[in-house]
Amino acid sequence: MPAAYGFVFLALLQIFWIVLIVGGGMIKEPKQMSKSEQRRMNRKSMCGKIYSVLKQTKKACDQDHALAIGLVAISISRNGAMLQQTTFYNWIASYIWNGPTDLQPLQPPNTLTFKEAQNVWQMQNLIANICAIPFVMLSGKVADRISPKCFIPFTLIFQIAVMTCYCFVKFPKNWGAYACATAQAGSAMMIVVTMQSYVAKRTPKNIRGMIFAVIGVMSAIGSIIYLQLYGVLYKAYPQAPWLAFGVIAMIDFVCLVFLLVCIFMGKFGDPAAGTVDDSEMEALKGASGADLAERLVMSPKNLPD
Repeated sequence: MPAAYGFVFLALLQIFWIVLIVGGGMIKEPKQMSKSEQRRMNRKSMCGKIYSVLKQTKKACDQDHALAIGLVAISISRNGAMLQQTTFYNWIASYIWNGPTDLQPLQPPNTLTFKEAQNVWQMQNLIANICAIPFVMLSGKVADRISPKCFIPFTLIFQIAVMTCYCFVKFPKNWGAYACATAQAGSAMMIVVTMQSYVAKRTPKNIRGMIFAVIGVMSAIGSIIYLQLYGVLYKAYPQAPWLAFGVIAMIDFVCLVFLLVCIFMGKFGDPAAGTVDDSEMEALKGASGADLAERLVMSPKNLPD
């Protein structure tokens, strides 16, 4: 029965947030359509509305390759969270001692009882989530100031480094496991923040709901690929529990190479057309000498209030 308390508490938290957000008027639906467009949309069936938005989403991806590339790359964004919820416990559980037997009456070294494994998992998850807060705040602040061409690859490299460090941890109760836990959730959330903020900036307002639905689908596909690959490798190498982290590092590396190729080809990382960053970049192209200095001085960022 006590095991169900966690689900009850989670359900109560969900109800609390629903009441706070909806009842508190924190969500306001902006109108993106004219009255004639709204009437035309209302005449369509539910399937017709979904098809219409999907068609607009495909058209947006055809016109903006960076948006399509971002949606593909965002498929890895849920793997870090999946690590916390599933495979991180699997890693710890691989050290569980199943109890005394005739051949092994005493607990061998570098093993955990079930209670010890549960406590280690809870403590390291708590550390990971608390330490993730400054990572999220910092990445959210920096994402709008540093070019995605630099910051998105950096977040991938950072998570690859964290997952690689985990591969060298020999036992979950070692100091190295607690040190890696400080950056575990933070590295995952940095990828979520940077990836989704870049995709959101390139998404037309009238299809943002569908784009974020696609983000959820792509994230789920990424999780399926990760779990299946991890399952196959773990069956082949049952004495290698570090594969829970190594598989994430491998997938991140493939995504990093893919994004770097797209960046060098000029297909990814540029500001979205029509944004302030895009207009400033266009204004600076071809400028030189006094003209460049004058445009820098008159940039909106440098104008007095």
